[in-house]
Amino acid sequence: VGAAAPARSVPAPQAKQRKKTRAAPRTRMSATAMRTFASAMVMWAALLATGALAQAGDNGTVVEEKTKTEPELLSQKCQPNENNEFVFKVNLWEYQYEMEGCEGVAPTLEIKRGVEYTLTQKDPTNWFHPLGLAYYPDGAHDDVPELEEPTPAECDEDQFKCNPGEGVKQAPLYCIGGECETYEDWNNGTVS
Repeated sequence: VGAAAPARSVPAPQAKQRKKTRAAPRTRMSATAMRTFASAMVMWAALLATGALAQAGDNGTVVEEKTKTEPELLSQKCQPNENNEFVFKVNLWEYQYEMEGCEGVAPTLEIKRGVEYTLTQKDPTNWFHPLGLAYYPDGAHDDVPELEEPTPAECDEDQFKCNPGEGVKQAPLYCIGGECETYEDWNNGTVS
């Protein structure tokens, strides 16, 4: 039989002393950080709502029958609704615009000269995706003139020939909450 180990003296547990700490100062989120956070939340909600997130199986693999495999229709000719409105949302899967009542993405709008139309972007997927209108496909993304006031000088060049004529003003007038800009305050960040 082995010898017992000598007894040790163990100090009594000492009471833990709490340090006095000051509460961390409350910080406020900057307006930019708040908008960024809100934008991320809106986009996440839109992804969930549109089903753009891939469905995963039990082992984490993508379930093919639950995800799109067919490409969307492109540039379908689209008519306005009965109120002369084109209602848009962003297809987050294709990262292109869709129009209510029209199949596919990147619609071609059928419009008539002299008729006033309303282009509506109330769907949350439009957040930070304002529409731009151009005389040719891809507008500013492809260095072609856009509908602006005054008419861009490029519209007089032979390759474009998109000048609507002397004294004709054509450009989208943007509205927020029922307040719209005019041609006099066009694209300067204010509304009348």
